[in-house]
Amino acid sequence: MSALSFSVKGDINKMSKSLNFLQKKLVPLATVTALNKTGTKTKTQIVKQVSTRTKIKSKLIRRRVKIYKANKHTKSIVVFFGTYNISYASFLTKSGNVIETKKGIRIGKFNFPGAFKTTMPNGHTDYYQRKGKNRLPIKKASVGIYQEAQTAMNYSQKVFAPKIFKKEFDYELKRRLSNAGY
Repeated sequence: MSALSFSVKGDINKMSKSLNFLQKKLVPLATVTALNKTGTKTKTQIVKQVSTRTKIKSKLIRRRVKIYKANKHTKSIVVFFGTYNISYASFLTKSGNVIETKKGIRIGKFNFPGAFKTTMPNGHTDYYQRKGKNRLPIKKASVGIYQEAQTAMNYSQKVFAPKIFKKEFDYELKRRLSNAGY
């Protein structure tokens, strides 16, 4: 019978230093980068989802979504969605094609029954809608997106973001390990 013996004392010290380096430097950096990439992809997904459900251009919705990114101190991201209503004036194209009909106004492919255009004494032009057939009350004409935004945010939080984070974290960790020579 033959026996094989060798010493790993030097190797263990070297490996523990390497693991310390990985744990203290590479993993937090990979986490922050993965979180920020996840936030950006989540924003894109939310904008697409709300845009398709409401049939409103994604340009108008993208302005309302903000990302507060992670850094080495705050290892979390916040995706903020402003769910306030979108004014009819936002639908105007550069040419400003507004067609007034007997039933309301049409801006591009959108029809807004009961809406009318008015210019205020200070020169501000906006669109309003009457409630019922009486002259008053009127309200600023706008489209609500709260329900669609809530649905998109819930989907992103529960399904989309965790899956993307896992994928991005694995990729970032592998990339940083290969760049560090491991």
